Amino acid sequence: MLAKPVGLSGPRAGARAPRGRGYGSRSSASMRASHQSGVSGIGPTRDAPLRPSTRGLCQLPARSRSVATRAASAQAQEGHVIVRFEVTVVPNEEGVVVAEDVKVTGGDLWLGDWDPFRGAPMQKVGDSTFRVEVQLPLNRKVEYKYLYTTSDQEVAWQQGFNKVIHTGQGHHVITLEDGWVGFETPHPVGKKKSKKDRKHEHEDHHHHHEEHHVGGNGHGGLPEPDLSGLVGPEGDKSPPQWALDAVWYQIYPLGFLDAPMHGGDPNAHAGDPPRLARLHSYFDHLQSLGVGAVLFNPLFFSDSHGYDTIDYYRIDPRLGSLDDFKALVDACHDRGIRVVLDGVFNHTSRNHVAFKELLERRGGGGGHYDGWYITQGHGVMDHGDGFAYKGWEGHGHLPELNIEGNEAAKEYIHDIARFWLGHIGVDGWRLDVAYEISPAFWQEFRNVCLEAKPDAILIGEIIHGDYRERVNGRCLHSCTNYQLYKAIWSSIMDKNYFELVHCWERCEDHNPGLTLLNFVGNHDVKRIASILGVGDPLGRGVARYKLAMAFMLLCNGMPCIYYGDEAGMQGEAGGPEVGYDAPLRRPMVQPWNGEGNGPGEWPAGGADTYRITKALCHIRRRHSGPDAALNPHNRMVIISNSNQWLAFGRGGLGKDSVIVLLNCGERSVEVELNVSAKGLGEAGHTWRDCWMENHGEHFTVGPNGRMRADIPAMGVRILEAVY
Repeated sequence: MLAKPVGLSGPRAGARAPRGRGYGSRSSASMRASHQSGVSGIGPTRDAPLRPSTRGLCQLPARSRSVATRAASAQAQEGHVIVRFEVTVVPNEEGVVVAEDVKVTGGDLWLGDWDPFRGAPMQKVGDSTFRVEVQLPLNRKVEYKYLYTTSDQEVAWQQGFNKVIHTGQGHHVITLEDGWVGFETPHPVGKKKSKKDRKHEHEDHHHHHEEHHVGGNGHGGLPEPDLSGLVGPEGDKSPPQWALDAVWYQIYPLGFLDAPMHGGDPNAHAGDPPRLARLHSYFDHLQSLGVGAVLFNPLFFSDSHGYDTIDYYRIDPRLGSLDDFKALVDACHDRGIRVVLDGVFNHTSRNHVAFKELLERRGGGGGHYDGWYITQGHGVMDHGDGFAYKGWEGHGHLPELNIEGNEAAKEYIHDIARFWLGHIGVDGWRLDVAYEISPAFWQEFRNVCLEAKPDAILIGEIIHGDYRERVNGRCLHSCTNYQLYKAIWSSIMDKNYFELVHCWERCEDHNPGLTLLNFVGNHDVKRIASILGVGDPLGRGVARYKLAMAFMLLCNGMPCIYYGDEAGMQGEAGGPEVGYDAPLRRPMVQPWNGEGNGPGEWPAGGADTYRITKALCHIRRRHSGPDAALNPHNRMVIISNSNQWLAFGRGGLGKDSVIVLLNCGERSVEVELNVSAKGLGEAGHTWRDCWMENHGEHFTVGPNGRMRADIPAMGVRILEAVY
């Protein structure tokens, strides 16, 4: 079956690097560290399985052999694993396989370090099938991609995003049966290039296809998404009104509540005071912020970080019991706070009852859970169990459920959704790696959820690709807005609001009518306080935080705050802590432990970031509602901008309206805004600044329909229409 292209192509293509899930991580720190720079192995072979010796290995081009040999000997002490790459090439329209000189290249020296001429050459073992075996170091995460070269030294890259392998800790053969792949049209590249030149060449290749993907310009619309697998009329693609009105708040409970990193024992915490009970004292804080919805990352019984589920019907014993959680949901509802859970339905733990049966039968049939896991096709590999199966992004400890090919497995997920929505009373799902599951599955899942709870919300984690394929009136209501995430803070750090405006307009063009979940922090990305330098002696980091949060909370979409960001919590993945992502998921700072009501030992700048966040949340809530300025159904217009400053408006003439002015420069600036031309005001119309630092200042639209205003250095103005 021809693999459908899912997005950009070429080396390192994709909206975000594949990430671990460490609490610590779905992958070890050493595996994550290898993503950015290639790590070396023992070397590739072509004609026979590799032996422990380096004799008989196929030779790299002379220009790279010496450096590869030195690196290989340095890595040999770590051990290695044999990786068998096998791929079947799609014939062209005439039925001919034009690819002959097929290679696999990637982020490892023995895969060529993304050099198309240094990749591991593959042997043709059938009419259109190619194979090669390569030794790679243990415990490494490596991106890779197939390509072929022509006699004219042109290169054709495999379509779609890079693939990923995690080599793990075993000494068995890992077989990657990548199935059918198609290739792009060959294009010329230089014969000999330095690593710096190759990097620029790959970036050019990446951007060429990005421009083609969006229609050849920075703001062109995408082609219409392929929704042919969906049936029936399209429903309302908008989230429910409660979700549109809410300020969202994300909690990673295992980290927030300082739970032990390792789980999996159902009796290990019997008799312990339930950690979930501590959250009741935290709700006063959420209410003071104006939070209307809490998104909980995984709570189900799991082996470690929560994304390796053992039992979907049980709360993790490290946190408490089902009764403890039900009491928490009821308490949230009593305060007007909705509750959404993280549904990790793409994969499970190896200790899930269905996979344990598969292990006992060594992949054979005849069991109650036959066909529940993916054991054939693209991405399957043997992790030393005597049979092959597919793990999420190559992780052997995260076997993928066959929810699209097995009715019993699919209905199992449907029953889980019904239980938590109907019996426990949660209000929706955040759906992990939703981009890896087909729109057709999400259409059925939506019908199940809305039947159980008509005002439930479904939010997909979508990192790349066309959001509209899964966010529409038949599938999901919303998704994580990774397209906007980086531009919010990098435009401030670079003092370049053109970047943010370009990104915003591009998102609007690509996703018309969609309401996305906006954020500047979550459990997978560097803490925003660390990015912006919150806590610096001069206070510039706090000022940057104010600018970033003002845009995130007041722009169009559903704003979501990651726990601790409001208190200036710092964290960057990696470092000495056990688990790569652990620094992003540390325990919540005090005092919300039931012992006090005021700030305790907060990070530097935390009191200021809390004050800023609270003020912005209250402005957001004040202008929320079906007819209010900040309702996501209301338009957002960019009034004007320069590198240093940005002005945007929400609402319209004669109704609730807000104008937001941001200045990321270190000097104040006076601007003249044509608000009349943007439909936001007319001559004599008055605006009042409601931001706490300038509260009460007034500005009036002149006879020419323009309004003059000054924006303080590193400052914000939030102007409300006065009628």
